[in-house]
Amino acid sequence: MKTLKAKEKDLGDGFKVRRALPSSNKQMIGPFIFWDHMGPADLKTGQEMLVRQHPHIGISTLTYLFSGSILHRDSLNNECLIKPGEVNWMTAGRGITHSERSQKPGILEGIQLWVALPKEDEHTSASFEHYDAAELPKFERNAIQHTLVAGDYESHHSPVHTFSPLFYLQAHCIKDTQTRYSFDPEHESALYITEGHLTIDDIKLGMGDLAFFAPGEQINLKAQANSNFMLFGGKAFPEPRYIWWNFVASEQDMIEQAKQRWQNDAFDKTFNEPEELRIPLPTEK
Repeated sequence: MKTLKAKEKDLGDGFKVRRALPSSNKQMIGPFIFWDHMGPADLKTGQEMLVRQHPHIGISTLTYLFSGSILHRDSLNNECLIKPGEVNWMTAGRGITHSERSQKPGILEGIQLWVALPKEDEHTSASFEHYDAAELPKFERNAIQHTLVAGDYESHHSPVHTFSPLFYLQAHCIKDTQTRYSFDPEHESALYITEGHLTIDDIKLGMGDLAFFAPGEQINLKAQANSNFMLFGGKAFPEPRYIWWNFVASEQDMIEQAKQRWQNDAFDKTFNEPEELRIPLPTEK
C-alpha cells in the first residue's frame, strides 16, 4: 500500500476542491485519471458555483454528490439536475462541451472524476446518461453500508455503462467497525476518505487521504470514527495517457487537434448557454 494527500485548492468564496489524481506520485488508478473532491462548501446567494462551458475528449466524466445539487448542460442538448446519490455519466469520446452550476444556497459536496476511455473507444460518439439513486445497487458487508456507483464488485453490478472493467463504491461505517477487503488480481485499486478517520494495516488516514494498492492486495481496515470513503479501481491500460487541461488521449496529436478545435470554436456549443460563458483555451507556459 502507498498513500498520497489530495492537494487542496480554493476556487473562491470558500469553495474548496481536493484533487487526488493525477498526482506526481500516481497519474492513474486503473482507468481513473482525475479525482476531485468538491467541498463541503456553504454556497450563499450570489456565490453559487459556476463552471462555464468547456470541452472534453477521450474520457467519461462521473459526478456523484453527497449534498447540494448541480445543473448540467451539454452540447447534446441535455439539461439535467443532479441530486445526492444520483449519477451523471457523460462520455466525451471525440468531443463534447458542457457547463455546471449549483442550484440553491446550501452545502455542496461530492466527487467528480474522469475515467479514460480505451484506445479503441476514444473516437466514439459523445453521450450522456443519468441514473437515479434507486437504480444503484446497495449492500451491507461486515456492518459497512456500500453503494455500487459504477462497474462490478463481487456479485453486484451497476447499471452505469462503462467502457472497461472497473468498480466504484461509496461506503459508510461507524466507529470501531473492522473488515478486510481483497482486490482483484487484474485491477489497480484505491481508497479515498471523504469524512472521518480510518486505519489501514496500522496506517492512520483521514479526509483527503488516498491509499492505493497493488493488484491482488488485501487490506485490513478499522474505523477510528464514523467514516465515509470511496473504493475504486480497474484494469490498467497497456498504453499511457496524455493529459492537458480537459483533454485526455493515448496520442499527443489528439491533444493538439483538440486544442486547435477549441481555439477555432469548432466544438459544438453547450445547450442554453450564452456564448460569453465560455472558458478560453489556457495560455501555455
